[in-house]
Amino acid sequence: MSKIFILCRNKNNRNSSAALERALLAEGLDVYRVTANRIPLRRVEDADFIINHGVSAVPIWIDRVKGTCIWLNAPNTVRISADKLRSQEALEAASIPCLEATTEYNRAVDWLTEGSRVVSRLTLSGSQGRGIVLSPPDGLPVHAGLYTKVVEGDGVREYRVYIVGGKAVDMVQKRRFGADRRERDNIEENEYTRTIRAHRNGWVFSRNNNDATPEIQHHINELAERTASAIGLGWGGIDLIAVPNGKGNLKDLRVVEPNTSIGLSGDGATLTILSAAIKDMVMHDNR
Repeated sequence: MSKIFILCRNKNNRNSSAALERALLAEGLDVYRVTANRIPLRRVEDADFIINHGVSAVPIWIDRVKGTCIWLNAPNTVRISADKLRSQEALEAASIPCLEATTEYNRAVDWLTEGSRVVSRLTLSGSQGRGIVLSPPDGLPVHAGLYTKVVEGDGVREYRVYIVGGKAVDMVQKRRFGADRRERDNIEENEYTRTIRAHRNGWVFSRNNNDATPEIQHHINELAERTASAIGLGWGGIDLIAVPNGKGNLKDLRVVEPNTSIGLSGDGATLTILSAAIKDMVMHDNR
């Protein structure tokens, strides 16, 4: 039986890597979690697959890994994905359609002058909307790591495609909480919470309300797989925005960002789909 190591930041039994380990064990797979800074109790030389859950550090035991071992995300892929500028550069270099972005303040000023809004990232590794300035309503920061042109309109949709073995295995659509839940969770109604689609602002991915047609889903999955191939993403998520044309196809489709550290501990449906896809990949490994 193939031996699978899950490379994780820490071995807390309540985090997402632990949830993934339990799900794969339930699938009958031989799986064990390891960290980058400690020599595992099990022989690294026996690993056939390493599933990297968001670890950018090169493991101290990497020299022991055999050449035939399959990495689902090498540490460098995680470093690129976690850095908004580096991932933007990687996508542009691979001619992947992505959000318009620049490091030049004057270019961002031009976008504002043209009537567009701009997201300024004060940190390149922030998540959940942290380290973001939205202009307008706020002024444009002179010094930011990255400026991104906002794609707006009632027709804009955001999706996440889950990847295993470089292939799309699932897709969910981002939806806004209803007014009652936003009130219950004390989510203020403002430009940030309406525009920055983060969970802390009242947005969540849902698979029950996906309004993409089969043709649109095909195009989204295809671009997600191209993106995964371009940056070496063996598993994780690709976030994209799509603008339907009202006739069952698309006016625009762009990648927002890749994700290598998926939250799984509270998402049973996604965990079930991903663990089944990983098992299928392992069982059909013909090396």
